[in-house]
Amino acid sequence: MNEEVGMLVDGFDAPNVVLMSYGKPYYPPALERAGYSKAIDMFAFQADIHAGYPRPKMTRMMVDYATKHQDVTWRKLDPKNFVQDIEFAMEVFNDAWGNNWGFLPFPDAAIQHLAKEMKPLISPDRFYIGYIEGKLAAFICLIPDLNELAEGFDGKLLPFNWAKLLWRLKLGKTRQSRVPLMGLKTEFHNTRKGLGLVAALCEEAFAAARKEGFTHCELSWILEDNESMIAICEQASAKPYKTYRMYEKRIDA
Repeated sequence: MNEEVGMLVDGFDAPNVVLMSYGKPYYPPALERAGYSKAIDMFAFQADIHAGYPRPKMTRMMVDYATKHQDVTWRKLDPKNFVQDIEFAMEVFNDAWGNNWGFLPFPDAAIQHLAKEMKPLISPDRFYIGYIEGKLAAFICLIPDLNELAEGFDGKLLPFNWAKLLWRLKLGKTRQSRVPLMGLKTEFHNTRKGLGLVAALCEEAFAAARKEGFTHCELSWILEDNESMIAICEQASAKPYKTYRMYEKRIDA
């Protein structure tokens, strides 16, 4: 559940974004003919990070509250303590998503692998860790869309496309970005400080992305019954534009 999961059932006209699954329109009906049925849907939201301003009044109030409240603080990822900060983020993630459908926590070995795998994509300016009353509370990570950077590679990195990819990544040629990971610890859910902190982290990440030349950001994936996260996406002026489906099939003994 922490990798590329779900079958695309809506939004085939939009390009596939990094670390998200893709498929053809005939896949879902073929699977359903084989006896599989919907278990749950997941949404991908798309935000034009230059649009949606001024932000809705509620969003502005939450960000203003977080900015002025001394108990709510945040910082950028510390490159000198990269692995430790990734561990902090995964601590938040495992807590925040623990009650969601199908959730499996990241074990220590997976966290170490994730840190190594994502390090080339992570910029401290787009990775924020938040605190409430000095306690670790939230985080957000925004990364560039490698799929856009790999356009024209025909799915191949060898012999020289890997060098082109690194060069394009350095030059910041992509306009699409994605928030693959974010979370707020459950003890702060539905609290003013928690919601204000998340709103502030989103605005910080979007502002940093705009400075780097990004124009859009996908927030994905979000379970259809995760009302609090859907509300956060909507407050960020993001709109659902793709649907992914988890299928299930009864196996009789």
